[in-house]
Amino acid sequence: MPADFDGPLDIWSHDKGYLVQSIDPKSYNLNFPTTGMNGLYFDLLIEGVDASKLIWEPVTHEGITATMKYVRADDSWLHLQPEYRKKVTRVKLTGPQAINQFDSANPSRIRIPKLPQTFELVGRDNRGNEVVKYGFVLQKWFVVRDSNYRIRRINQQIWCDKLGYQLPQGKDLTNAICFNAHGFDITWCRDFVGATPPSSANNYQRRIGGGLFSEWVTLSNYAIVERYIDYDCHPTRDFNHQGYPYQGARYHVCQRWGNIGGANDEYDEQVFGATVFSGVVSGIYGRINHGFCVTP
Repeated sequence: MPADFDGPLDIWSHDKGYLVQSIDPKSYNLNFPTTGMNGLYFDLLIEGVDASKLIWEPVTHEGITATMKYVRADDSWLHLQPEYRKKVTRVKLTGPQAINQFDSANPSRIRIPKLPQTFELVGRDNRGNEVVKYGFVLQKWFVVRDSNYRIRRINQQIWCDKLGYQLPQGKDLTNAICFNAHGFDITWCRDFVGATPPSSANNYQRRIGGGLFSEWVTLSNYAIVERYIDYDCHPTRDFNHQGYPYQGARYHVCQRWGNIGGANDEYDEQVFGATVFSGVVSGIYGRINHGFCVTP
């Protein structure tokens, strides 16, 4: 992952991932993650104690459960150095999802968790003594859609509404800003509002609270859907109010790099976005079969 995507050194380690920001329950909101979705997981690197002997009870709030399991971190996509390819305590999130309603035009409502919710994970020894704790606060819960058919923005918006959720805003997905990799202003997306803290260009940057794609990046890694979705660009509720050629279009956010795109509602299979590295505006074409919904 290029350095442009890395967060500050006190938040993000290129080798280890997100660093613990707080051990004080009053400020668990500073820790990763703030966003969640059924099937996502992250690993705790625990040092100074034998993590294999720790006992963890699942933690559930509002239908969302964090389950801890001691596993080997050998996922190829982690790109870990050999010294980090060891057993870790894996935290997996499960919760509201709509897997049986992906192709339904009239899906039933699913549970809507009341957020934010604080999750405190406690590892204990065999005597029940508390050994280690980690806490985080989920602010937003997402539901993914993996359809057999092309998804237009309006169809996805209706689908989310019927679930009781809503189509995301750009800031729910990315902290990208309207500048290219060379620092040049991209005029057509000046009014795009991403999450804060912001990135330095039109791509995600690893920041806690930076949106779903900024926090978790390549969602295909987690095998939450069957199809490869890395290069899909997903519709948002945000309008583009700038000039040619995107005025009146809806902003899209592309999952692979968390960059900003735009598309006309009538032809929204044709999604435009600024490339991350060259600074040249290029077209990304494809029939989008995926979409996201977020808690209102």
